[in-house]
Amino acid sequence: MGNRKLMNTTNKVILLIVAIACVLFYMGISSSLDFNLKQKIILISYLVIIYLIIIALLSKFKEYILKLSKRRTKIIPKTIIKEIEKPIIIKEPQKRELKFKYYGSTKSKTYHLRKCRFSGMIKQKYLIEKNSNAHFKKNKFHACKNCMPGRK
Repeated sequence: MGNRKLMNTTNKVILLIVAIACVLFYMGISSSLDFNLKQKIILISYLVIIYLIIIALLSKFKEYILKLSKRRTKIIPKTIIKEIEKPIIIKEPQKRELKFKYYGSTKSKTYHLRKCRFSGMIKQKYLIEKNSNAHFKKNKFHACKNCMPGRK
């Protein structure tokens, strides 16, 4: 019902504005140009025809909008968004202070130099860190073929 009242008042305002524009157009044209009575009547009849066409178009437009609004009417629940201020905590990665020369994997039984690209792939639960390769040789670990820590 609210849409219809809004459409009615909107249409009335538009029609009033168009009527005022037609009158001003007529006054401007008739005062600037010298028309005889027959030409003024023709101009008024054209303006009235244009005004009636605009009224017809507005009524069709109104019917079309009402059909669309009936077709697309949905009840949407109102959502309330509340802003909650929470401090942003940025966790820095844990830094190892001790850097070992050799890293070994208990799963694959291989050991690598610290600089080897494969040493970074060892999961924490399988990782053994030592400063000498003696532990790895004693426990029968194989040297990495990429970094070859056993050969100099």
